[in-house]
Amino acid sequence: MLAARRKIIYANFAKIMNTEDMREEHRRIKIFFPKKTLSKRVDKVTYAENGTIKEATSPKDIVHQIQKDTIQKYTSTSNTPLMHEDIHNDLGNYAETDYGQSIFMGQVPIPQTYPYWTKRMIQKVQYDPIIPEVPSTLTEDEVKQVWKITKENKASSYSGRYNAVYKSMTTDPTLLSILTLSMNLPFLSGRPYDRWTTFLDIMSFKKKDSIQVNTLRTIVISEVDWNAAGRVFITRKMMKQAERLKLLPPEHMGGRKNKKSITGALIKRLMIDNSRLLRKPLAIISTDAANCYDRMVHKYVSLACRKWGISQKVMQALLQPLNKARHHTRTAYGDS
Repeated sequence: MLAARRKIIYANFAKIMNTEDMREEHRRIKIFFPKKTLSKRVDKVTYAENGTIKEATSPKDIVHQIQKDTIQKYTSTSNTPLMHEDIHNDLGNYAETDYGQSIFMGQVPIPQTYPYWTKRMIQKVQYDPIIPEVPSTLTEDEVKQVWKITKENKASSYSGRYNAVYKSMTTDPTLLSILTLSMNLPFLSGRPYDRWTTFLDIMSFKKKDSIQVNTLRTIVISEVDWNAAGRVFITRKMMKQAERLKLLPPEHMGGRKNKKSITGALIKRLMIDNSRLLRKPLAIISTDAANCYDRMVHKYVSLACRKWGISQKVMQALLQPLNKARHHTRTAYGDS
C-alpha cells in the first residue's frame, strides 16, 4: 500500500517538473526573442534627465532606470515622523524594543517630544485587553486550505519554488505535516528564512502607449510560503476576529467577506440620489492615498496588528522580509 502511494506521489512530482521545464523553456524563448510591441514585457523605457526625454534600450540601462524609480517608491516613508531618529531608536523597526513594548502596553507614557498627531496615532494602536491574541501557529487544516485556493499558474518567486509543488504536498499526510512545521518555524522564533527577503519585481505597462519609466506598474513576486502564511494570519485569523468583535466600521469594504467594491459604489450613488430627492446639501471628498501600499511604516503596522491580536514574533517574521528586501527586476531581457 505504501509503495503504491509513493509511486503515485513520484509520478505527480515528475509530471509537475516536466510541466515546469516546458514552461521555463518557453520563457527563455521569449527572453531571447522579445516582442517589439508593448504587450507584456518591458524592452525599452523613456526617462527625463536635465529637462530632456531620453530612451534606454540596453538591458543594463533599462534596469538602472527602473530601479532608480522604484527605489523612491520603496523609501517614501523615510522622512515621516515615525522614522525620525529619536522615535525610531525608541520603537525599533517593528516596535520590538522593550521601550516600544512598554508604550504598546501603556506601561509608560508616550514621550511629549513626539509630534502631536504621532502621539494620537500611537494611542489608537495601544494594547486593548478586550481583544484576545489569535493563535500564533498554523494548523494543518489552515495550511491545506490556503494552498487549495492558491492558483498554480502564478509566477514563481526568485528562488524558483512553484505553487504546484506546495499544493501537491498537501495531498499527502506526511508531507503536509512537514510543510506545516516548515511554515510555522519562522513565526515561532520571529526569524524568517533568508530566501523570504528576496523579491522579484515584474514590470508591466500601466498605459498601453506610454513607455515612461514612472508610469510602469511594478508587480512584486514574493516567496509563496511567506505570502500564504501572511494570508492566513492577517486575512483568516486577524480579520475574522475583527469581524466577530465588530472592530471594523460599516463603511470599510476592503478584504471583508460579502463586501465588494460595487457595494461601496452603490452606496455612494444612493447617497447622491437621496440628496437630490430631499434637496439636502452633500459634500463628497476623495481621500484615496496614491500608492498607499508603498507608504506603510513597519513599526506602526506592527502595533496596529498586535492590537488586533497578532503576536510580536509573527509580525517580525512577516515584516522583516520587507525591511531587508533585495529586489531583482524582470524585463523582456530576463531577471537582473
